[in-house]
Amino acid sequence: MRFTCVQADIDLKEVTINSATGDYNPSSLANIINTETLNSLVVQTWLDKSGAPVPVCTSTSTYSRSADNRKSTLVFCVNLSHVRELTQTFRDAGIDARYVHSKTPAAERRLLVEGFKSGEYPILVNCGSLPLSPLPKCETNIPKRFSDLNRGRGHPEH
Repeated sequence: MRFTCVQADIDLKEVTINSATGDYNPSSLANIINTETLNSLVVQTWLDKSGAPVPVCTSTSTYSRSADNRKSTLVFCVNLSHVRELTQTFRDAGIDARYVHSKTPAAERRLLVEGFKSGEYPILVNCGSLPLSPLPKCETNIPKRFSDLNRGRGHPEH
């Protein structure tokens, strides 16, 4: 399992904190994190770390494998909007990415996770549905430190 950190200059001073939990409020955090610039940076970081040429999505969900041979990457997001927009950014770059979130029906979630684990597509973007711990056969995890902060994971005070 490899963790990939996305390096970005992000000012979190304006992000509100939930007084009951001490965690960042997801909607406030998403306003800072879910931007075209940062989503593109995540995709470019994945491409740079994988060493892959721009992968090609096809109707059979094939893609170019890199010299680094990263076959599966689990990405964590701040909220549902972030999940959809980041997944689309991967797709716009020609990378076959799917998403799962807390409101995905159980049967659909199971199919998405099974497809991911079997290598049907290289990227599974997630919010509030899968644990931070890796899935079997998940080679890379992009926890996106800012989304980890959302639930106290990696929070400086924790």
